[in-house]
Amino acid sequence: MEKGGCKRYAAHEITADDECVTMGVVELTDGYVNGYYHFTEELPFTEWLGGTIEIKCNDDNKRIALWNGKRLY
Repeated sequence: MEKGGCKRYAAHEITADDECVTMGVVELTDGYVNGYYHFTEELPFTEWLGGTIEIKCNDDNKRIALWNGKRLY
């Protein structure tokens, strides 16, 4: 998943708008969220962060992921 600027992060919670996914994974491509989902099995090349990852829209209306107030890339 590392090739082409893609990364995966897992956390206890993923929040986006009014939705909350417990034990979730966020997939990023070149620093932008391309998907998130419930963690069902161990995935290779996934960094476990714990806590909560927030998904928000930036000024360009693209989805970004934040963990402890810092943007994930």
